[in-house]
Amino acid sequence: MGFRKDIDKRKVDIYALSPVKMLNINLHTHFSKPAGSFPIDLLVDIIKDLKPEYSKSLGEALSGQKLFYANMVIMSRIYFSEYCEFIFEVLQEHELRIVSSGWCQNPSVEGCYSRLSGYLGELLTSCFISYQISKGVNVDFLPSYFLND
Repeated sequence: MGFRKDIDKRKVDIYALSPVKMLNINLHTHFSKPAGSFPIDLLVDIIKDLKPEYSKSLGEALSGQKLFYANMVIMSRIYFSEYCEFIFEVLQEHELRIVSSGWCQNPSVEGCYSRLSGYLGELLTSCFISYQISKGVNVDFLPSYFLND
């Protein structure tokens, strides 16, 4: 079964989709187009305040062109717990600060926030994976396929 006969031969802590590369655009610009730069810049501030150990990885992700998209990862329980704590704490704080800034009054019903958490989740997933790689965690990448009817 399966297309990767080498998967069981080595210890892998995290499997992620192979990153996509944005052409002629960095991730900050890419995500600022649909969301505006304020929510992205706010994310940077939140990481600096709550999770400063991730700041370098987020900065590199935003200035780079490589995206671990779709928030699709498989990981061991210890990394999954760390990932969930990281991503949900940051997203919750982002929503609070968005409301207090007046950018969006009620994110659960207003269109201004309808897709934003998904964009931020992709950025945070890219940040998390990059951070884990920098720590020496064994990350492997799997291909993705898009099928049409």
